[in-house]
Amino acid sequence: RARQVQPGLVVDEDVVRAICELADGLPLAIELAAAHARALQVAEIQSGMADRLGFLTGLPSVGEPRHRSLEASIGWSYQLLDPSARGALRALSVFPGRFTLDAAVAVIGRRGRELVELLVDHSLVLFSPVDGRYRLLDTIREFAARENNSAGEAEATGRRVLDWVVALTSEAVPGLERADPAVLGRLVRDDVAIRAALGYAIRTGDGVDVAAEVVTGLAFYWSVRGQLAEGWEWARRVSIVSEYPSSGLTWASGFLAGYAGDLAEAAELARRAVTLAEATGDDRMRGRALITLGMVATFDNQASNQATVIEAIEYTDRAGDRWGSVESRQLLAYLYLAQSDYRRALIHLDTSLPIAEELGHDQLLAWDAGGRADAARLAGQFEVAVIAGRRALELACPMGDPVSAAFALRPLVQALCQLGRSEEAAAEVTARRSFFAEHPGVGSGELVAHADAIAAMWATGAASVRERLEQLQMDVPSGEWGVLAAEVGAMRAVSRLAGGDAEAARVVAGAAVEVARQYVVREAVCVATLAGCSADRLLGGATTDAASDTDARAHQALADAAGLGLWPQVADALDVVAGLAIDKDRLAVAARLHGASARLRGELGCVLSPLAALFRPADEAEVARRLPAQERATACREGGRLDAPRAVTYAARARGRRSRPQSGWASLTPTELEVVTLTTAGLGNRAIAEQLLIGEGTVRTHLRHVFAKLAVRTRAELAAAAARRGI
Repeated sequence: RARQVQPGLVVDEDVVRAICELADGLPLAIELAAAHARALQVAEIQSGMADRLGFLTGLPSVGEPRHRSLEASIGWSYQLLDPSARGALRALSVFPGRFTLDAAVAVIGRRGRELVELLVDHSLVLFSPVDGRYRLLDTIREFAARENNSAGEAEATGRRVLDWVVALTSEAVPGLERADPAVLGRLVRDDVAIRAALGYAIRTGDGVDVAAEVVTGLAFYWSVRGQLAEGWEWARRVSIVSEYPSSGLTWASGFLAGYAGDLAEAAELARRAVTLAEATGDDRMRGRALITLGMVATFDNQASNQATVIEAIEYTDRAGDRWGSVESRQLLAYLYLAQSDYRRALIHLDTSLPIAEELGHDQLLAWDAGGRADAARLAGQFEVAVIAGRRALELACPMGDPVSAAFALRPLVQALCQLGRSEEAAAEVTARRSFFAEHPGVGSGELVAHADAIAAMWATGAASVRERLEQLQMDVPSGEWGVLAAEVGAMRAVSRLAGGDAEAARVVAGAAVEVARQYVVREAVCVATLAGCSADRLLGGATTDAASDTDARAHQALADAAGLGLWPQVADALDVVAGLAIDKDRLAVAARLHGASARLRGELGCVLSPLAALFRPADEAEVARRLPAQERATACREGGRLDAPRAVTYAARARGRRSRPQSGWASLTPTELEVVTLTTAGLGNRAIAEQLLIGEGTVRTHLRHVFAKLAVRTRAELAAAAARRGI
């Protein structure tokens, strides 16, 4: 049409398409837009469409007046309506998108249903039989909104929408606490009305107090639907215009800010919400604010925030907040998982699961399944981890929740890789990539990148992922997310080792151990320690003292992994210790340890890790070359008869006699270490004595020795030292 008036017109198809969309596809509007091509380029026509009613005029004075401008055409149709129908059309202009019949009736008032049908008959309102919702073309809505303002009805219309949304939210809150699909679906259908109501309160300042209640009530809606950024923006805008934001609004703002990714803002708002809730005696909101504080702290320091979460459990239980009771216990479980203590994690997951199942809350059930996937992975139950991880994703993704989905994806990928199915693991990441791009959430991007690097490391070798690990390390500095930084650091050490740079691997491994100990990421401590010991072997020429230190660190990693039940790491540690035995010409010992680690991997159903794959085949070949075949076969059979605990005991015994230092952690006896562990878990002397089957006096003696060796004076100082050590 434009080329009929300007044959030489230069056309950009995307701009033309945009103009037609702005014209709502109306033939008259398109004709009027095209007529401007006499003197304007298509990009200028697109700009002019910002004021469609004023711009779409100017056809020659032929034909009927209603065809000379879009405004005249719509005005003609509008005037054909009776006063009640015109009022209804004006009222419906408050909805900037699809709306339900209930919302329409609420804003129109008397005869609402009848008038909506009449407007549909006049083609001024469009009806979709697919979803049962209605909408006004943008051009018609602009006309109706202008008429609504001129009639002085805008404020009354906005208030009716707000009042209706307040009632809708109040009715929906119990269902939101269960993530009831029917309630969520109802709110999705009325999301335009919700936006209209909140926009009215913010714009006019009328009803800000009830708008705050809406935001508080809908926090779970935005969270479960993966619309965190939108929810946070509404909460922030309502808070700005609120003279005295309530503890509920402040909690909702912090909750949404945290899961949207602004952890500093979330922490500040959560602390403020705790203070406000304490002042009003609102245990429910105090508990929820403490949960948000605990969530934020998981990215910062795993060792210091358990007290906050335990306090949250106390207040949510006291308030009868079943969602909070589940959420707080799941959070505590994830804290233990980050510390590689899957046994304690499962205790809290098992406690919270019946409530989550009773609620039928898919988001909480997704978190539960994701936690169980990670626990199973840590324990070496990889098939269980795969089933639980996929279950978590099946629950999380349809809701649009990126955070629980990302936390589940990583153990799923790790378990598949351990099973030798790295290509399948990579396919899982690829299949979910678009979901995470469309649903951003706190940490989800970094977790997906980590899962991707894990799959690539197992599929193509540790050296191949060096650059992406370096980038990921920059994206997650230890001061912002210590747990992930420690895990990435351990992977970087293995990658450097695979690339042949043993010196860099040793440095990176040492740094990773320090970060992992600081944030109590015990699995990463083991992996980084073993990588550092492997680097020491490659460098060679170490002094006797250095070699002894390497041996001590490897055996400590083996003991720590066994104590935690991290059987995949036990297998790797047995291989590292075997390699050190080879370097001391203790070939039969190495063969037995190889036999034991092979049995353990067979029981776990896993393949060699990227770290073990770097040296285990060469070490086996070295033993085969230097040890007579019959002697080697016998030693391997002997090792193969050892289960994991007996293999760990054998490795310690085969290490030979060694002197124990007079002070420091290495000076503690095994019993003294057990006393330290139980003391830091909060047990008193009598309980410790009962656990270890010794007398209370003996416990006191052990503690005196421990205090002297570690130069501490109180149990609190001992607990702090143990936390730094990763105990």
